[in-house]
Amino acid sequence: MPIFRLLPVLFAVIGLVGCDAPGGGSDKQTQAGRCSQSWNGVGALALQQGWRYFVVRGKRQDRALISTVFNDNSWKTVSGWPLIFENIGVRNYKEGSTVYLRCQIDLVSRPPDNLAFVVKRVAFADEFYFNGNLVGATGSVDQDRSDIEKPRIYSLPGHLWQPGLNTFALRVRGLHPSAYVWTEPRLINELQARESVFRGEISQIIFSYVYILVAAFFLFFFVFSYRQVQNLFFALFCFNLGLYNLIRSSQRYLFFDSFELSWQVELLLLFSLPILFSEYYHRLLEIKRNVFFKILYGLYALLILVTIISGQNARHWTYLVNLNLGLLVLFATPLAISFYKHYKTHYSRLRFLLYGFMGLFPAILLDIAATMELHSLPRLTVYGFFFFLAAVSMQLSHSVLELYQQIDSQEKELRQLEKRRTRSMYNLSNKFNTIITGLKSWLQTALSDSSPSKKSAAKAGETLQQSVHALENLVRDSSLLVLLENQDYNRRNVVFAIDNLCQQSIQKALRVSGQPASRVTLDIQTAVREIQTDPDLIETIIYHLVENALLYTLGDIQIQLNYNAVSGLIFSVRDEGPGIEADKVATITQKFVRAHNERNIAGSGIGLSICELALQHLGGSLTIDSGGGFYSEFLCTIPVEAVQ
Repeated sequence: MPIFRLLPVLFAVIGLVGCDAPGGGSDKQTQAGRCSQSWNGVGALALQQGWRYFVVRGKRQDRALISTVFNDNSWKTVSGWPLIFENIGVRNYKEGSTVYLRCQIDLVSRPPDNLAFVVKRVAFADEFYFNGNLVGATGSVDQDRSDIEKPRIYSLPGHLWQPGLNTFALRVRGLHPSAYVWTEPRLINELQARESVFRGEISQIIFSYVYILVAAFFLFFFVFSYRQVQNLFFALFCFNLGLYNLIRSSQRYLFFDSFELSWQVELLLLFSLPILFSEYYHRLLEIKRNVFFKILYGLYALLILVTIISGQNARHWTYLVNLNLGLLVLFATPLAISFYKHYKTHYSRLRFLLYGFMGLFPAILLDIAATMELHSLPRLTVYGFFFFLAAVSMQLSHSVLELYQQIDSQEKELRQLEKRRTRSMYNLSNKFNTIITGLKSWLQTALSDSSPSKKSAAKAGETLQQSVHALENLVRDSSLLVLLENQDYNRRNVVFAIDNLCQQSIQKALRVSGQPASRVTLDIQTAVREIQTDPDLIETIIYHLVENALLYTLGDIQIQLNYNAVSGLIFSVRDEGPGIEADKVATITQKFVRAHNERNIAGSGIGLSICELALQHLGGSLTIDSGGGFYSEFLCTIPVEAVQ
């Protein structure tokens, strides 16, 4: 059976078919050519039985086939609905032939008013005759103008009714053997018929506009806020889906005068949906498309190009739909594999998509079953797609919320960094103030009228010298920090005595901080005296760790120096100060981060940052152990070679 007969199944799969399920037929034969024995013109009448059909090759019209004279010798009985042309037993069916359907009812009362002849689905064009008079047409059976979506509702003028037998004739033009009349005709109040069509489409129309509004929201968000590309593709996906739903309703003729053009646009919108969703998916996960997706993109581009060129020709619709079905299966396979592959890694981004698919899939199955006449429940896929888009919207909203949280966190970090810089400037100002004060004191002592005592002069000179050393160290540390951060530092590799360098660094820290040497205890636990590495970085590390301990505690400081062939040089500084709070241990080595009494303790706030960068440059590591209120210990491990 040609796959074009599966068009209704395709529409159910994408959740966009809003027609009622076809009514069941019956094999019971009635009197030839009689839809009903008699009718009193009251209520609705389902014209299921008694229909007869006749096939005419080509486009010619025989007026006798639509007249009130019903000679059924050469006509065949319609055994049930749907009536599909290739299944009606006609041999050598010629493409473009016309099928006539006709039946009669016996009116036993006055002519009814406001009545309509209704057929829900016909492919492709038809004309309806009542008692030999053309009442209405959809499409054009003589010009191959088709319309397979618009419900046929033909008003029955009261003056055309006649007492006794009344003849209904339906002339249907099929562009290929899979043309059909899907549901049995009905006689029903015209207002009720149009209200029924409207009620059947209202949900589809409302949700179509909801999809378009969702698209507008995310497009607005993309253009005027954070320009995340996944928002753009999601907006395009929602817009195409909403417009597709809208075209498949009675709103089609608000936008198009020609059904063929509307069908061409409908196909283009349908074919673009997988590509837009794939782009949204890949942009959301920030992953590259593999070769299978690239090949499928090329095939879809070719399909869209062919649709643009020949999509208005109804004879090509079968092939275009078949190609799309094949591509859809091919497309779903790598997408499912990719989804499974990345689900655990990108759980927070994919879980809402999974929820959306879980809500959409049962609705698709139910609509497929309805199309196959397995049940008569309402179509649910339009609601399933709404649930799916709601889940995707929640995913995007969740991503936006995470983005706002990240931005807020970054703003907090920037504010904290600004505070640290302000405090650092405060500390630097204090240093310069100390230097200026020392210089002023020394000058006042030197220029005093009375001869200064040796003791006061020495004290002033010592204060000035201490301040100059502090400024010198600050300038050097700032330059070194820039070089290490930019990875522009030129590392030296020379042999030097580690014990002498360690003692010199400690003395330098004592001199700059103005602390007595009695506070420091140095324990050298290795026989190795000479190592080969960069002495400037080693001196910087030892100096800043010792200075840091001297500034933050008034107690004793224990320093240990060791070496072993496995770990290399091991240097530790332990003080008995206030310690470091647990929440600050992880950030204490960041620039301008300090532990306690920031305004009362000298220093620039970059010493530990330099230590960590220097250790990273040497391939070493820094471990911090602190007991709040009791002690702090900084342990450095540096892989260096000992010189024998």
